[in-house]
Amino acid sequence: MYDFIVCEMDKSWMHADRRLKAYELGVEGFSNFAVENLGNTTHICCPYVKCGNIRLFGVGIIMDHLYFNGIDQSYKIWS
Repeated sequence: MYDFIVCEMDKSWMHADRRLKAYELGVEGFSNFAVENLGNTTHICCPYVKCGNIRLFGVGIIMDHLYFNGIDQSYKIWS
């Protein structure tokens, strides 16, 4: 089963132009949060649209997906 982590985070970066520093900092903040909350696993669900928040990857791959492709705009809960 999944544990759900709910945290109040600034999500404005999700809507920012991916070429802006605000987006880069948002991806880094999201990634840091993921690493801090991984538990016993090294992979998390990827919030990139084509991954559908069901495909598992390491944080580095997810950061690449988010930098180059963007995050699913409907993404709300990280599981």
